[in-house]
Amino acid sequence: MRVATTLGQPLIQRCAIVSRAGPRGGPIRQLVQSRWSSTNNPPGQRKNSFRGEARPPWSSFSPSVDERPLRYDLQDDNRRSSAEEPNNTARKPEQLGYMTEEVLKRWGRDRLPRDLEITDPWIMVIQNDNPPKKMSTQAIIRFMTPEKSLRMLEPFKPADPTVEDSKPKLALCKVVVKSEEYKHMKSLKAKKRIEKGVDPKTLTITWNIGPKDLKVKLKRLMRFLNMGCKVDVQLYSKKNGMPACMDQAEELVTNLRKTVVEAGFKEYKCEGVVMGSMIFTFAPKEGYKTPHLAPKSRKAGPQPVVSWARAEQNDGVVEKAEG
Repeated sequence: MRVATTLGQPLIQRCAIVSRAGPRGGPIRQLVQSRWSSTNNPPGQRKNSFRGEARPPWSSFSPSVDERPLRYDLQDDNRRSSAEEPNNTARKPEQLGYMTEEVLKRWGRDRLPRDLEITDPWIMVIQNDNPPKKMSTQAIIRFMTPEKSLRMLEPFKPADPTVEDSKPKLALCKVVVKSEEYKHMKSLKAKKRIEKGVDPKTLTITWNIGPKDLKVKLKRLMRFLNMGCKVDVQLYSKKNGMPACMDQAEELVTNLRKTVVEAGFKEYKCEGVVMGSMIFTFAPKEGYKTPHLAPKSRKAGPQPVVSWARAEQNDGVVEKAEG
């Protein structure tokens, strides 16, 4: 077959000889470029400076392509990765996914992250009260059961640049059982509530108080005591008020003490004189627990059926109960 010599420069075609190791692997990898020279005749045979073989007529004249030594895929990939990928040690912990104190402030929650909220690649994990162990966050979450939860106790602390040989400290996490953690938190809240105590309450009663008003005051006193509060009751004489007799004042003191003691509470202090200024201090006994008030029960029975009928006289809606 004859080819005309006046066709000019042909198109450039490239092909690669691929080994079983892949397009970049193996010692037989070569880049072959088919290109004619500017003249009609192909270039002559020339010496290959690398292999010591004759240069094929279809090879290029670029030493950067044809005369570069062939490397194995592993060596080439290592050099490429070291040149292209940035060094992780030079990146900030926030860019690597570690949740520092600044990240938690931007997070805006009043607690530390837990379970899938933790983005740290590596953490120190406490399991079954054992010493902390470095583990991958994804690995431990993958094998987490629904009854357990991963809770962060301390966030990640980066290295201090002002201290020599300072190293970062990974976040400290713990695997907890949800039911046990709930009971523990409930006991802590109850203990904190007992230590804090309840704000004391104050009631004022006049010596000439009426029976109905006294009943309201005693009801409020018992409500405060049932809440576990300490109550100070002050008895005094009101200016421009009706004077009270001694028998009425003594009956008031007796009724007050009797109501509190019969309910199971205790009188801690009594100061003052009858018909003058007198202060009683009542409080629950030690170990008192606030009773759980059950919801009020409703009477069982058929509910009335309500029907709506339009009145013809005033064109209004009248509600009627049937049954």
